[in-house]
Amino acid sequence: MTTDTQYEFTFGNEQCLLGKILSYTDDMNPSMQQEMLVLLTALTEEDQRNLINTIRHNRIEALIYFKVNKLSVLSPSNENLADFAAKLRKYYFYHLANDTQIQNQWKNILATLNKNNIPVIALKGIGLSNYLYPKSFFRTMSDIDILIPPDKFEQVLTLFQSSGYLISKITYHAVLNPPLKFQLPIEVHWKLLENREMPNSSDLDMIQFSQPWISAKSDDIKTMRLLIPEMEFLHLSSHIYFQHRSSYDLLWFYDIFLLLEKYKETFDWEKAIYLAFKLGWQESLRPILLTVSYIFGSVPSQQGLQTLPASLARSNQNGFENTETNRNRDLSNWMIHSWISLKWSERFMMIRYFLAPNPIYFNKYFGSKSRIEVMQQFFKRSLSIIKKSFNWFLGK
Repeated sequence: MTTDTQYEFTFGNEQCLLGKILSYTDDMNPSMQQEMLVLLTALTEEDQRNLINTIRHNRIEALIYFKVNKLSVLSPSNENLADFAAKLRKYYFYHLANDTQIQNQWKNILATLNKNNIPVIALKGIGLSNYLYPKSFFRTMSDIDILIPPDKFEQVLTLFQSSGYLISKITYHAVLNPPLKFQLPIEVHWKLLENREMPNSSDLDMIQFSQPWISAKSDDIKTMRLLIPEMEFLHLSSHIYFQHRSSYDLLWFYDIFLLLEKYKETFDWEKAIYLAFKLGWQESLRPILLTVSYIFGSVPSQQGLQTLPASLARSNQNGFENTETNRNRDLSNWMIHSWISLKWSERFMMIRYFLAPNPIYFNKYFGSKSRIEVMQQFFKRSLSIIKKSFNWFLGK
């Protein structure tokens, strides 16, 4: 698999193909439809297996099945395409069944907060699944993220503890593990990004920069609030850029693609850029927009790039620092900080995971590197930190 290294977020050929499939619409240019049909028809049995592994890793099985099924209607005699769709069908129905439980849990969460007059903003998956995607189960998630006012933080924790949830950790958010196995953990946020404080100025009030979901079909979730499109875009972009540069999913970039497509006529780029600088998130804009434009051919993201001020342009030709340098730095920092924060039992599991990794998850964190390369990079970075600490201790 090759990767395009001009972008800070690297994607292989398989992921680029999936990006093309995800960007498919019924009114797409017929020549582009035909191009996708040709690409999918050319897949061998091994190609299909590898592609399905990538699809599962990126948690987009239901989405790809939906898109491929639509494409197969254009070519009903295409057995290869029908076979590929059939392999994804079981995952489609698995996510459909699972989503019913998630949405019921979400309604109960909203009911608890509404009963106690606690304003809540739905973040990431749980909010996006209900208003950006044609079907809520197309947007998979591993937890439910909510944003609440800082002064309500302790009250919210008490409320959910009384409902059987257990607190597993508290940093810039609290993770609440559910009482039932089929439920998802809740991440209760009191600020949007780790180590990046929300300024306490009146013009960045969370209620002012959110909106009620007026198009909700169910009365149970009409009380859900969402970030306004410009703030939603900034949060999604900054979440990837500042917190997940060494580990990211295609699905997260697709969220941004859908958001920009939905609001392409009304999205206020000047407002988004103003807020980005106000929050200190401006570094995320160019890399994220370039990636969304590259993977999905997004016209709104190209418009956004043209709006960015010259101060956000990087000095090199492609607008990015060296991708490999960034990846190595983020990877080694992630490993070191993870190791320091873990208990010894968890460290043992990390070593075991590292020595005998699941290929899908190993690739998620370490890309195309071998285990030896990762170990060399880890120890090289560790020795560098030890050397710097020793020199500091000696006063050098």
